[in-house]
Amino acid sequence: MQGLVGPGDPEAILREAVRANVRASVDHLRHGSRLLEELVVAGRLAVVGAEYELETGGVTFLDDV
Repeated sequence: MQGLVGPGDPEAILREAVRANVRASVDHLRHGSRLLEELVVAGRLAVVGAEYELETGGVTFLDDV
C-alpha cells in the first residue's frame, strides 16, 4: 500500500505529512466553496496540489495534470 512509512524514518514521515496536508488543502479548495466546486465540475477550473522543494527549486505535482 503506497503512502505507508516505517516508524524509524523521520524524513519519510515528514514528507508524507506534508503531502497529506497538500491533499487536504486541495480537497478543501475543491469542495469548500460552491462556486469553486461548480467551476471544477464544469471543467473550467483545476485545483492541483503540488510540493515545492526549496533545496532544488523542483515542483512535484501530486495530482494528474
